[in-house]
Amino acid sequence: MAEMTDPELKLAVDDLLSADPLIDSTGIEVKAELGFINLNGYVQDKEQRDLVEKVIRDFNGVKDVFNYLSLRPKGIVGDHNSSHNVI
Repeated sequence: MAEMTDPELKLAVDDLLSADPLIDSTGIEVKAELGFINLNGYVQDKEQRDLVEKVIRDFNGVKDVFNYLSLRPKGIVGDHNSSHNVI
């Protein structure tokens, strides 16, 4: 199988996160570069942050994950400034 381009990998990771019922991906920004995934944004708790990283690490084509996700401050719902369309 041919290696995915960065836009294809980013889209596949976005789809993977969106499809997982245990993950709230609304505050997560995904960037892909040369097979490496950078994660920025907010999640509810440490367990969510760890789960997101594990799901992505297990995905074929991902070389490594740089997890810069922060815990969402209490009282904030979603991050409407975040975009899943960033490459």
